[in-house]
Amino acid sequence: MSSRSKAAAGLAAGAAMAAVAVLGGAAPAQAYSPDPSATIIHRDTDGCPCSGGSLGDPFDGTYFKHDAGGQAVKIEL
Repeated sequence: MSSRSKAAAGLAAGAAMAAVAVLGGAAPAQAYSPDPSATIIHRDTDGCPCSGGSLGDPFDGTYFKHDAGGQAVKIEL
């Protein structure tokens, strides 16, 4: 077998393996719920600054400043 035919055979085998890996792989993971629900949290801001409690979230660090007569709303999915 010549070096060109060996290279072509190797290239064809590599392409076939790549096609099997792409087409025969597992389905992608479901990253988000297809039917999310919302949680709505209301907070009277007269007594703020406020965080923690029902506003506690390690990802977004929700925090509200004092606002006399104000109403804070946080919506989580």
